[in-house]
Amino acid sequence: MRNLSFVVLVLGLLLVFGGVSLFVAANGPRDRAYTFSLPSQANRYQRIQVSILTAGSIEVTYQSDYVITVWVMTEAQHAEFLQTGQAQGLGQDTGTSGRLTTALPSGGTYFVEIGHGSGYETTAETGVVRLSLSGLDPTLSVGGLGCVVGGTILAVVGFLYRGVAKKREATMSPFYGPGGVGAAGYPGTQYPWPGADVAPPPGIGVPSTGTILLTLENPTSAEETVRILIDDSEVAKLTIPAGATQRASLPIGISPGPATPTSLEAVTAGGKRLQQSVILVPGGAVPVSLRLK
Repeated sequence: MRNLSFVVLVLGLLLVFGGVSLFVAANGPRDRAYTFSLPSQANRYQRIQVSILTAGSIEVTYQSDYVITVWVMTEAQHAEFLQTGQAQGLGQDTGTSGRLTTALPSGGTYFVEIGHGSGYETTAETGVVRLSLSGLDPTLSVGGLGCVVGGTILAVVGFLYRGVAKKREATMSPFYGPGGVGAAGYPGTQYPWPGADVAPPPGIGVPSTGTILLTLENPTSAEETVRILIDDSEVAKLTIPAGATQRASLPIGISPGPATPTSLEAVTAGGKRLQQSVILVPGGAVPVSLRLK
C-alpha cells in the first residue's frame, strides 16, 4: 500500500509540474506558418482564426507571388465584413511581402484575412503567412489547469494514503507473541511452544524444535483477525489487512522418536476454521499456506 501511495504521489507531482509548464507555454509567443491560395476571382479571401484569453499582440509576416492585402480584424469587424463586404480592421498592409504588427486589446477571437491586392483581383495568387501570437492561449491554459487540478488531487490522495499505510504498519498486530527470533524471511516475534521450558516426564526424551513457516492470504475486501492454534492451543493471533498476505514462523516443541502429525488451525473472528495436518522433524521447517475465502 505504501508503494502504491508513493507512485500516486509522484504521479500527482509530475502532473502539477506539467501543468505549470503548460501555463508558461500558454503565456509565451506562439509561431505558426500557413500557406494560402487565392483563386483568380474578385472578392475571394482566405482567413485564419486565432483566440486568446488576455490582451496581446499578433505579428503577421507574409510573402506572395503578387500583391495581396492583409487585415487583422476583431470578431465584430469580421462579422460586419461578411455582411457588407467592406474590410475594416485593427491593422492592414498591402504588398508582395511585408510585416504587420497589431495590438490585440483584449481576450477573444481575431481573424487574419488575406485578399487580392488592388489590380490583381483576377490573378491567382499563392504564398506563405507566418503568425507570431502573444496572449494567453486557451487550449494550453485549459490543459495546464486540468493537469494542476488533477495532479494536486492525486498528490494529496497519495500523501494521505502514505500516512495511513505508515500508521497501519505501526499499529499492526505482531506476527507472533513475545520471545524468540523469526526464521529467515519471516520477521517478527514468536510465541514459544507451551511447556518448552518445562522438563519432560521421566522416560521421555528432551524436546527438540521443528518450525512451521505459515503463510496466510486474505483475498477478501475486509480486514481479518485470525487465531492460530497448534493441537487446539492458541499460539498466535494475526491481523491481516484486506487483500494482504502475512507470514509467521512458529517454532513447535517435539520429542525425539517417530514423527507424529501436528494439527494446525487458523480460526477467523467469524468462526471459520482452516485446518492442516503437519509432520515435523527436529530442526526441520515445513512451509504451510492457507487462504481465507
